Formats: sequence, structure tokens, C-alpha cells
Amino acid sequence: MHKLTILAAALLVGSEAGVQAQIFDVSKVSGLLWELVDGVAAPVYGPVVLTASGPQQAVVQRARVPTADEYVLITAIADGEAEILASQFVALGAEEIAVAGRVVSARLPVGSITSLAGLSSLRFARPALAVANAGLTTSQGDNAQGSVTARAAFKVTGAGVRVGILSDSFNAKGQMAAGIASGDLPADILILADVTGTTDEGRAMGEIVHDVAPGAAQAFHTAWRGKPTLPTASGRCATPAAGSSWTM
Repeated sequence: MHKLTILAAALLVGSEAGVQAQIFDVSKVSGLLWELVDGVAAPVYGPVVLTASGPQQAVVQRARVPTADEYVLITAIADGEAEILASQFVALGAEEIAVAGRVVSARLPVGSITSLAGLSSLRFARPALAVANAGLTTSQGDNAQGSVTARAAFKVTGAGVRVGILSDSFNAKGQMAAGIASGDLPADILILADVTGTTDEGRAMGEIVHDVAPGAAQAFHTAWRGKPTLPTASGRCATPAAGSSWTM
């Protein structure tokens, strides 16, 4: 109800100013994004539970979608040409726009969320969510999966292969060089795109990969900028060196 009231008020203002009214479809925008808009009541989630006093809605509390500098990262599906949707995002003040097929990702000002519902080229928009699970536990995966035995039996080390890693960040804490110096990481690491202020789960993954395939080179691209910015989707992945391959 709050959403419809806000959008109806916007339409009335536009009509009084002589502007052609837009058709707003609130279903085009994920409820997770609406929760970021001031004055919009968070929807109730969860199944109906039968109690002694009658049916009750079981409310499931969800974490707030992360924002940074009043921007939120979104993934959107275009209803037609993705380039048209991308240009409309530009008009809304969006940054870091990337296109892959009909999928568009962007950093959108939180204040522009209500305008999404009026975009004619938008089919659906949702937040681009990612979760990192970094920790201090030392992996025993090399022994558990038998790769230590495979290396010895088949005389393989991963040489000639570049292993691609997708996670939050790789060198946000500035420890990549130390990992290379200590032998926990390979010397050949291609950083395609990284972000700051996160956990460096990607570097931890790289150390595990290096245990399993010590002869393999590595490449990293942050997965925190939406699907269209990933190397396999946008074609932004650098060409591997001659004789090597990209493994995902």
C-alpha cells in the first residue's frame, strides 16, 4: 500500500506539471529493493502457522540488502534491447553499468529505486547478492579428494592451466605478495577485477587451489559486481597465455 501511494503521488505531480504520465508497475522491482526505500513498509514473509488463537503469519526476518555510499548493486532483465535499459540506468545516475545479453548490472542510487518501476525497457530488477564465508580453518581438501595421490601417480601439477576464481576479493587486505613470497600462492596470478573493503575469501580459495594444483597459474575476478561483469558473461576475461587454458 505504501508503495502504491508513493508512486500515485509521483503520477499526480507529473500530471499537474503537464508531463505525460508514466505507467508504473511495482511488480518489476524486487521486494528486497523496495525495503531500501524510506516510507515503504517491509513485506511480511513466511508461511501461515495454525495456533490456538487461529492462523498466524510466521515472520521471517531477513538481512538488509547491502548498500555503499547510497548506491545498491542491482541485476536487471531487459524487456527488449538491453542497451536501451542501460541508457535509462545512466539517466537515473547509475554507475559501473555492464551488459550481457538481456542482463544488465549497475550500481544504482538508492534514491532512484522508485523510478525503476516506470522504465518501459525493464522486465525485472533485483539486488545482486553475494555471500562470503572466509575463516581461519586450514583446508584438508587436498588429502580428502585424493589429489595428493593423483599428483604422485600421474605426475601432474596443473602446469599449463590457469584456474579462474570468483569470490568477493583477492587482495583487498594487501596480502597477495606475502602469500606468493611464502609459497602459499603461485607467482602467476592475473587479477581481472577486484574490490576493496571485503574479506579476501578469493585469496583463501587461491591458496587451496595452489595446494591442489601447485603448477597452475591463477586468475581472479570479483563476483560482487553482478553477472554481466563476470569474465565468462561479458567477454572481459583476458586471453590466456599460449599453451595455457582457463578453467572455471
